[in-house]
Amino acid sequence: MVTRKALLIANPGQQGYSDYSEGVNRDIQNYASFLRSPSGGDWQERSIEILHKPSLSQVRAGIQRLKQCNYSELIFCGQGPHASGGKSTLVDINNHEAIDLTELREGSPKHTVILDCWRGIEAPVLTGDLESEIAEASKLHNAAECSQYYDAYLERCSAGTVVMYSCSVNERSGEDETLGGYYSFSLLKRAQEWIKGGQAQSPRRYSILTVSSAHDDAAMAVRALSEGRQTPRIEKPRTGNYFPFAVVA
Repeated sequence: MVTRKALLIANPGQQGYSDYSEGVNRDIQNYASFLRSPSGGDWQERSIEILHKPSLSQVRAGIQRLKQCNYSELIFCGQGPHASGGKSTLVDINNHEAIDLTELREGSPKHTVILDCWRGIEAPVLTGDLESEIAEASKLHNAAECSQYYDAYLERCSAGTVVMYSCSVNERSGEDETLGGYYSFSLLKRAQEWIKGGQAQSPRRYSILTVSSAHDDAAMAVRALSEGRQTPRIEKPRTGNYFPFAVVA
Protein backbone atom coordinates (compact mmCIF):
# COMPACT_ATOMS: atom_id res chain seq x y z
CA MET A 1 0.00 0.00 0.00
CA VAL A 2 1.32 3.41 -1.01
CA THR A 3 1.30 6.06 1.71
CA ARG A 4 1.63 9.77 0.85
CA LYS A 5 2.19 12.96 2.78
CA ALA A 6 2.36 16.57 1.60
CA LEU A 7 3.79 19.45 3.62
CA LEU A 8 2.85 22.94 2.41
CA ILE A 9 4.73 25.86 3.98
CA ALA A 10 3.81 29.51 3.47
CA ASN A 11 5.62 32.67 4.57
CA PRO A 12 4.25 35.76 2.79
CA GLY A 13 6.38 38.05 4.96
CA GLN A 14 5.27 40.74 7.35
CA GLN A 15 2.15 42.62 6.34
CA GLY A 16 2.78 46.32 5.86
CA TYR A 17 6.38 45.84 4.70
CA SER A 18 7.56 46.25 1.12
CA ASP A 19 8.47 42.58 0.70
CA TYR A 20 5.07 41.25 1.81
CA SER A 21 3.69 38.84 -0.82
CA GLU A 22 -0.04 38.20 -0.60
CA GLY A 23 0.29 35.89 -3.60
CA VAL A 24 1.98 33.32 -1.34
CA ASN A 25 -1.32 32.67 0.44
CA ARG A 26 -3.08 32.23 -2.91
CA ASP A 27 -0.41 29.77 -4.08
CA ILE A 28 -0.77 27.54 -1.02
CA GLN A 29 -4.55 27.57 -1.33
CA ASN A 30 -4.30 26.59 -5.02
CA TYR A 31 -1.80 23.79 -4.35
CA ALA A 32 -4.00 22.34 -1.60
CA SER A 33 -7.09 22.46 -3.82
CA PHE A 34 -5.20 20.75 -6.63
CA LEU A 35 -3.86 17.95 -4.42
CA ARG A 36 -7.36 17.24 -3.11
CA SER A 37 -8.82 17.09 -6.62
CA PRO A 38 -9.08 13.79 -8.52
CA SER A 39 -6.60 14.97 -11.17
CA GLY A 40 -4.14 16.00 -8.46
CA GLY A 41 -4.18 12.48 -7.05
CA ASP A 42 -7.17 12.71 -4.69
CA TRP A 43 -4.98 13.29 -1.63
CA GLN A 44 -6.88 12.81 1.60
CA GLU A 45 -7.26 15.74 3.98
CA ARG A 46 -5.21 13.97 6.66
CA SER A 47 -2.33 13.58 4.16
CA ILE A 48 -1.97 17.34 3.59
CA GLU A 49 -0.35 19.47 6.28
CA ILE A 50 -0.35 23.26 5.83
CA LEU A 51 1.93 25.48 7.91
CA HIS A 52 1.64 29.29 7.81
CA LYS A 53 4.74 31.09 9.08
CA PRO A 54 5.66 28.09 11.24
CA SER A 55 8.42 27.81 13.79
CA LEU A 56 11.60 25.94 12.92
CA SER A 57 10.62 23.11 15.24
CA GLN A 58 7.22 22.77 13.53
CA VAL A 59 8.85 22.49 10.09
CA ARG A 60 11.36 19.91 11.27
CA ALA A 61 8.60 17.87 12.91
CA GLY A 62 6.64 18.02 9.65
CA ILE A 63 9.66 16.80 7.69
CA GLN A 64 10.01 13.85 10.07
CA ARG A 65 6.40 12.91 9.30
CA LEU A 66 7.20 12.97 5.57
CA LYS A 67 9.93 10.40 6.14
CA GLN A 68 7.38 7.89 7.42
CA CYS A 69 5.63 7.64 4.02
CA ASN A 70 6.38 5.99 0.67
CA TYR A 71 6.00 9.28 -1.21
CA SER A 72 6.15 12.87 -0.04
CA GLU A 73 5.84 16.37 -1.41
CA LEU A 74 7.16 19.52 0.22
CA ILE A 75 6.00 22.84 -1.20
CA PHE A 76 7.45 26.11 0.07
CA CYS A 77 6.17 29.51 -1.04
CA GLY A 78 7.69 32.59 0.52
CA GLN A 79 10.79 34.61 1.22
CA GLY A 80 14.40 33.76 0.43
CA PRO A 81 16.95 32.58 -0.12
CA HIS A 82 19.98 34.14 1.54
CA ALA A 83 23.42 32.83 2.41
CA SER A 84 24.45 32.21 5.99
CA GLY A 85 28.16 31.64 5.44
CA GLY A 86 29.86 28.57 4.05
CA LYS A 87 27.63 26.63 1.65
CA SER A 88 24.38 27.10 3.55
CA THR A 89 21.43 28.74 1.82
CA LEU A 90 18.46 29.70 3.96
CA VAL A 91 14.81 30.54 3.37
CA ASP A 92 12.77 32.48 5.90
CA ILE A 93 9.91 30.46 7.37
CA ASN A 94 8.65 33.23 9.69
CA ASN A 95 9.68 36.73 10.72
CA HIS A 96 12.50 35.50 12.93
CA GLU A 97 13.63 32.03 11.79
CA ALA A 98 15.04 30.45 8.64
CA ILE A 99 15.81 26.92 7.48
CA ASP A 100 18.54 25.53 5.27
CA LEU A 101 17.35 24.41 1.85
CA THR A 102 19.09 21.08 2.36
CA GLU A 103 16.65 20.28 5.17
CA LEU A 104 13.67 20.90 2.87
CA ARG A 105 15.08 18.29 0.50
CA GLU A 106 14.63 15.62 3.17
CA GLY A 107 11.59 13.41 3.01
CA SER A 108 10.49 9.93 2.03
CA PRO A 109 12.55 7.77 -0.36
CA LYS A 110 10.44 9.17 -3.21
CA HIS A 111 10.26 12.94 -2.69
CA THR A 112 9.27 16.00 -4.70
CA VAL A 113 10.17 19.54 -3.60
CA ILE A 114 8.62 22.68 -5.11
CA LEU A 115 10.30 25.95 -4.10
CA ASP A 116 8.59 29.17 -5.15
CA CYS A 117 10.65 31.76 -3.34
CA TRP A 118 13.17 34.39 -4.42
CA ARG A 119 10.01 36.51 -4.78
CA GLY A 120 9.66 40.09 -5.96
CA ILE A 121 6.57 42.13 -6.76
CA GLU A 122 6.05 42.74 -10.46
CA ALA A 123 3.28 44.13 -12.65
CA PRO A 124 0.27 41.79 -12.65
CA VAL A 125 -0.13 40.04 -15.99
CA LEU A 126 -1.79 36.75 -15.06
CA THR A 127 -5.40 35.94 -15.79
CA GLY A 128 -7.60 33.09 -14.67
CA ASP A 129 -9.31 31.55 -11.68
CA LEU A 130 -7.45 28.36 -10.84
CA GLU A 131 -9.77 27.39 -8.02
CA SER A 132 -12.75 27.38 -10.37
CA GLU A 133 -10.83 25.46 -13.03
CA ILE A 134 -9.74 22.82 -10.54
CA ALA A 135 -13.27 22.48 -9.19
CA GLU A 136 -14.67 22.15 -12.71
CA ALA A 137 -12.12 19.51 -13.68
CA SER A 138 -12.94 17.57 -10.52
CA LYS A 139 -16.43 16.88 -11.88
CA LEU A 140 -15.04 15.11 -14.93
CA HIS A 141 -12.97 12.37 -13.32
CA ASN A 142 -13.42 9.41 -11.03
CA ALA A 143 -11.63 10.25 -7.78
CA ALA A 144 -11.17 6.65 -6.65
CA GLU A 145 -9.68 5.58 -9.98
CA CYS A 146 -7.43 8.64 -10.14
CA SER A 147 -6.07 7.85 -6.69
CA GLN A 148 -5.61 4.17 -7.59
CA TYR A 149 -3.66 4.89 -10.79
CA TYR A 150 -1.65 7.67 -9.15
CA ASP A 151 -0.46 5.17 -6.53
CA ALA A 152 0.13 2.45 -9.11
CA TYR A 153 2.34 4.78 -11.12
CA LEU A 154 4.21 5.85 -7.99
CA GLU A 155 5.05 2.23 -7.24
CA ARG A 156 6.85 1.98 -10.60
CA CYS A 157 8.95 5.08 -9.88
CA SER A 158 12.45 4.65 -8.54
CA ALA A 159 13.49 6.22 -5.24
CA GLY A 160 14.96 9.69 -5.52
CA THR A 161 14.35 13.41 -5.05
CA VAL A 162 13.11 15.93 -7.60
CA VAL A 163 13.52 19.62 -6.74
CA MET A 164 11.66 22.26 -8.77
CA TYR A 165 12.82 25.87 -8.42
CA SER A 166 10.74 28.86 -9.49
CA CYS A 167 13.83 30.64 -10.84
CA SER A 168 17.58 30.38 -11.27
CA VAL A 169 20.32 31.70 -9.00
CA ASN A 170 20.44 35.53 -8.77
CA GLU A 171 16.91 35.87 -10.17
CA ARG A 172 13.68 36.91 -8.47
CA SER A 173 10.27 35.30 -8.84
CA GLY A 174 7.53 37.52 -10.19
CA GLU A 175 4.06 37.38 -8.72
CA ASP A 176 0.58 38.76 -8.91
CA GLU A 177 -0.75 39.43 -5.41
CA THR A 178 -4.21 38.16 -6.37
CA LEU A 179 -3.37 35.11 -8.47
CA GLY A 180 -0.02 34.05 -6.99
CA GLY A 181 3.53 33.54 -8.16
CA TYR A 182 4.29 33.27 -11.87
CA TYR A 183 5.76 29.78 -11.40
CA SER A 184 3.13 28.27 -9.10
CA PHE A 185 0.31 29.75 -11.16
CA SER A 186 1.86 28.50 -14.42
CA LEU A 187 2.54 25.03 -12.99
CA LEU A 188 -1.08 24.54 -11.95
CA LYS A 189 -2.48 26.35 -14.99
CA ARG A 190 -0.55 24.11 -17.40
CA ALA A 191 -1.79 21.05 -15.51
CA GLN A 192 -5.39 22.19 -15.98
CA GLU A 193 -4.78 22.75 -19.69
CA TRP A 194 -3.31 19.25 -19.95
CA ILE A 195 -6.33 17.80 -18.17
CA LYS A 196 -8.82 19.61 -20.42
CA GLY A 197 -6.85 19.52 -23.66
CA GLY A 198 -7.31 15.92 -24.68
CA GLN A 199 -3.70 15.04 -23.91
CA ALA A 200 -4.99 12.38 -21.57
CA GLN A 201 -6.12 10.23 -24.51
CA SER A 202 -4.40 6.88 -24.19
CA PRO A 203 -5.00 3.17 -24.92
CA ARG A 204 -4.74 2.71 -21.15
CA ARG A 205 -7.48 3.65 -18.72
CA TYR A 206 -5.44 6.53 -17.35
CA SER A 207 -2.73 9.04 -18.24
CA ILE A 208 -0.05 10.70 -16.14
CA LEU A 209 1.52 14.16 -16.34
CA THR A 210 4.89 13.84 -14.61
CA VAL A 211 6.48 16.48 -12.40
CA SER A 212 9.22 16.86 -15.01
CA SER A 213 6.80 17.52 -17.88
CA ALA A 214 4.69 19.86 -15.74
CA HIS A 215 7.81 21.83 -14.81
CA ASP A 216 9.00 22.07 -18.43
CA ASP A 217 5.62 23.42 -19.57
CA ALA A 218 5.49 25.91 -16.68
CA ALA A 219 9.08 27.05 -17.31
CA MET A 220 8.23 28.04 -20.89
CA ALA A 221 5.24 30.04 -19.69
CA VAL A 222 7.23 31.77 -16.93
CA ARG A 223 10.02 32.79 -19.30
CA ALA A 224 7.41 34.39 -21.56
CA LEU A 225 5.58 36.10 -18.68
CA SER A 226 8.79 37.53 -17.25
CA GLU A 227 10.26 38.46 -20.64
CA GLY A 228 13.20 36.20 -19.96
CA ARG A 229 14.01 37.57 -16.50
CA GLN A 230 12.90 34.43 -14.65
CA THR A 231 14.13 30.96 -15.61
CA PRO A 232 12.75 28.06 -13.54
CA ARG A 233 15.03 25.06 -13.16
CA ILE A 234 14.75 21.48 -11.99
CA GLU A 235 17.04 18.93 -10.37
CA LYS A 236 16.09 15.35 -11.19
CA PRO A 237 17.56 11.87 -11.70
CA ARG A 238 18.87 11.25 -15.21
CA THR A 239 16.75 8.16 -15.80
CA GLY A 240 13.62 6.44 -14.57
CA ASN A 241 9.95 7.32 -14.29
CA TYR A 242 9.43 10.75 -12.80
CA PHE A 243 6.82 11.18 -10.10
CA PRO A 244 3.22 12.02 -11.06
CA PHE A 245 1.96 15.59 -10.92
CA ALA A 246 -1.50 15.07 -12.43
CA VAL A 247 -3.56 12.05 -13.40
CA VAL A 248 -6.68 11.52 -15.50
CA ALA A 249 -8.79 8.39 -15.25
